[in-house]
Amino acid sequence: MSAKPGPGRKKIPKLNMGQVFIILGLLSAVLTVILFRGMSTPPAEEMVETPTKPLVIATHSIPKGQAIQNDDVKVVEWPEDVYPKVEVYENTKSLVGRIATSDILAGQPIFMLNLAKEGTRGGLTTLIPNGFRAITISVTESKAVAGFIKPGDHVDVLATFEIRVAKEAKEGLPVIPFENTIPLTDTVVQDIPVLAIAQEVNEKELPHQSDEEEAKTDKDDKKKGGSGAKIVSTLTLAVTPEQAEKIAFSEEKGVLKVVLRNQSDKEQPRLIGTVTGDIVDLVEALTKAGGPPRKPEPKAEPEAPVVMPISPYGRVEVIEGTESTTVSF
Repeated sequence: MSAKPGPGRKKIPKLNMGQVFIILGLLSAVLTVILFRGMSTPPAEEMVETPTKPLVIATHSIPKGQAIQNDDVKVVEWPEDVYPKVEVYENTKSLVGRIATSDILAGQPIFMLNLAKEGTRGGLTTLIPNGFRAITISVTESKAVAGFIKPGDHVDVLATFEIRVAKEAKEGLPVIPFENTIPLTDTVVQDIPVLAIAQEVNEKELPHQSDEEEAKTDKDDKKKGGSGAKIVSTLTLAVTPEQAEKIAFSEEKGVLKVVLRNQSDKEQPRLIGTVTGDIVDLVEALTKAGGPPRKPEPKAEPEAPVVMPISPYGRVEVIEGTESTTVSF
């Protein structure tokens, strides 16, 4: 006997395989949407406010020696956890008119150590370190590294003099009777900072330029064949009083030449100067020019005085060279 559905019961229709797959696909799509929404919606986080303090920063690059104007600086809110530990400014009132003693970059906080004392006039005097002096020397293109020296670079100063020597050389060396002076090149001072070239104390006389404007200026200069070099007639250096004396004497008595050095190189080797003999072998040169070197002639020994024997008359005649003297007893 087969079971039949009782009264009141509905017969459940059977699903074919196609309908099963459709239902499973719909369920899968619904689950995918739910999971996607759950992943894309982040949990609500509590907003935390970071405490800030007012801080004055530069709106653009400010070169050293320049007086600060109103549009050079502005006040921003700076996070307290990264607030500068050194002395800074919270308003711009006390900054206008102050002189920058070092280059200040755009966006950099204005530190008190970046500025000269209140009432200080702008110009070169603000750039001279305490205990130093500014001295200006005349240069040419060939004597100043073809114009590649810029304010802030460090240089050595060399001088070439003529020094007097004896006409006769020492024994064993050639005699040079026709020469009583020889040239000498000596390093006068080393590692000297350049304060200014001509009348410019900054590398670029382009105030209030943004980084984009400076890049455009450099690009235009290269298009015109510029190399960044500038031919000037004078250099102003920061030296100690002793170094100032040496440079002044050297410029008066000799010919100066400036050599550029790497700013990170602080070595100052001990030098003794260079003379012709350090470059050319004088003995060999004179030998080729006029035969073997001459030796100094030996000096004649002085004649010993001739003493005559005592005469029976109590007189002695002393002969010295061509002169004679009679001594009586």
